[in-house]
Amino acid sequence: KDPKDLNLSLEGRDYIIGKEGDNKEQPYNDGSGNCTIGYGFMLNPGECPGPTKKWYRDHPLTDEQADEWLDQKIIPRIEEIIEDTVHVKLTQSQFDGLVSYIYNSGGEPGHWYIDKKIPEKLNGGHYYEAAMVIDSGPYSGNNGGDATGLEPRRHEEAAMFLYGLYP
Repeated sequence: KDPKDLNLSLEGRDYIIGKEGDNKEQPYNDGSGNCTIGYGFMLNPGECPGPTKKWYRDHPLTDEQADEWLDQKIIPRIEEIIEDTVHVKLTQSQFDGLVSYIYNSGGEPGHWYIDKKIPEKLNGGHYYEAAMVIDSGPYSGNNGGDATGLEPRRHEEAAMFLYGLYP
């Protein structure tokens, strides 16, 4: 289908939440050292400042808010990135694999999705090569920090993209 006709499936959403873990209602510094909350939502680059920590200590992020952020702010933005950069047909599992990859590794200019040229591979009809780019990383945080579990995640996203296999 045309990427404009696709949205993240329930299976894809469940996969992302399963990989990101339960809602973390308090801010923390992720494996890249960025201030993060919820299902891995970056609040700001760099460590969590004191005022942010204090705000969320007094106003913890609820599960409902985390779900709302994911469904109304984060996922639609990622879907737009795919729609704006991919101009060939995708299957649902290919779309879901891309959403998960971008969600976790970044899709803005200067980040992995664009810099690793996945759209270029796809638009050239090289689906297998695009899957191999997904499989190739990143395996660590953007700043080289510890991001345990990213290598298996990349393999799973590539398998989802290439073979329609949802772990």
